[in-house]
Amino acid sequence: MLLAGMGIWKQSIVWRGREIALEARSTAMWDPIRGDYILLDYSVGRLPVSLLRDSDRLTKHDLKLGDTLFVQLEQDGSFWRAKHITSTKPDRSCFLKGRVENIEFDEAGKPSVLRMTYGIEAWLAAGSERSMLKSAQKSLNPFIEATVSVTPDGVAVLSRARVAASTAQSRNKMGVTTLPSQE
Repeated sequence: MLLAGMGIWKQSIVWRGREIALEARSTAMWDPIRGDYILLDYSVGRLPVSLLRDSDRLTKHDLKLGDTLFVQLEQDGSFWRAKHITSTKPDRSCFLKGRVENIEFDEAGKPSVLRMTYGIEAWLAAGSERSMLKSAQKSLNPFIEATVSVTPDGVAVLSRARVAASTAQSRNKMGVTTLPSQE
């Protein structure tokens, strides 16, 4: 009964949500309970603190691990990218509600980069899809196009993932958000 309820809740997000494409890199994982699955590092998962309003006045005490932040998105070609980060829910726009997982600091001790999670980082891919995503990880084009449904409250559900037709232009636009492959 509980599992059915969770499935219905996730499906309601897909029905109510706006479908967007996010760029990610994949890491294949294995777990005795889940089996094979893919971890996704999103371009919107590692963001410069400069996207926060008044970021020049932030100190190491202003941001905490676990803080909820809202990442406003804008469409850039076929992918959506981070435009601003706010601590309050935006009125109108496409945004993701995320949690601060890690904070990187510069030499002066000021926050410089935020590592955000949105609850869409794991993908339990089946059969041929899993093989395709694993091979993408080893290829010259390791980018994944993740299709995500986002509600008006910023809650997201991962609908599907596929190897992206990424270009050098796309990779350059990622700036500091490009992550090296996880080991």
